[in-house]
Amino acid sequence: MVSTEKRYAFDNFPVLREALRRGETLYQVRLYAQSSAFLSRESAILRMDVVLALIETRSTVIDAVIKTSDEMGYLVVVCASPARPEGFSALLKRNLPTAVIEEVSAQYAEEFLSATAVKEHLSGDIPFVASIRSVFDSRNALVSLLLEYRALAVECALAAPSVAAARAQTGRSSVSVSLLVFGKGSEVWAIPEFQVSRMGTRPEGGYEIALAEPFGGSIACDDVYLVKEIDVANARFSGRDRRGLYRVSAPSGDGVFTFSLYVPAFAEDARIA
Repeated sequence: MVSTEKRYAFDNFPVLREALRRGETLYQVRLYAQSSAFLSRESAILRMDVVLALIETRSTVIDAVIKTSDEMGYLVVVCASPARPEGFSALLKRNLPTAVIEEVSAQYAEEFLSATAVKEHLSGDIPFVASIRSVFDSRNALVSLLLEYRALAVECALAAPSVAAARAQTGRSSVSVSLLVFGKGSEVWAIPEFQVSRMGTRPEGGYEIALAEPFGGSIACDDVYLVKEIDVANARFSGRDRRGLYRVSAPSGDGVFTFSLYVPAFAEDARIA
């Protein structure tokens, strides 16, 4: 079931007319996000509210609607900015690389706003949900293969040190992935968010993280810290703690983030206590 949350009053035309009077350009911004299986729908709404706050710092927001389902979050924003399309796109893509940005003609701005309001509020579905779901599934599979390849390079380096350089290669492209970061003893572990199916407390204390299919298994941990975006394409795999657990350093907003990445495909035991 899809829930719809409207973030602005229905009478947004005065704000729209004032923005057009100032000569600003009107944009529609759409953002899709895969919902975490282990987080509540309220958490998905909160995430979209954070994204909306970011857009609000860069433009005059005229209308905003959040839609959420069990598997996906969707945000559509109508906003105005003095920046031209190229500049506005570059500004927004710096923080929201997957955002879909469309310029709206000033001539039809009021008709567009009215039509958008009716379509987004009366229609219960998330637009293009089947296609977007397919894109997410394909991306997750490719990310899993990328991490498994990097882990394989580490395993090969242990057997043949001459191939060690392969695991340290980085490129100009970036692949941003949300990692669930948790503590196990004195160590900091992480696993891609999409590889987790659920999370619960353990009777003896701590948490149990159940992995999604086709990975399976579970991980017992002492604490769950946060969900953190990491550029895995430019992460450096520097070694192995054990099969399935690899030391990784990745660029982060506050420097370099170092952690142990759990790669289920290489783990010897599906259940880690």
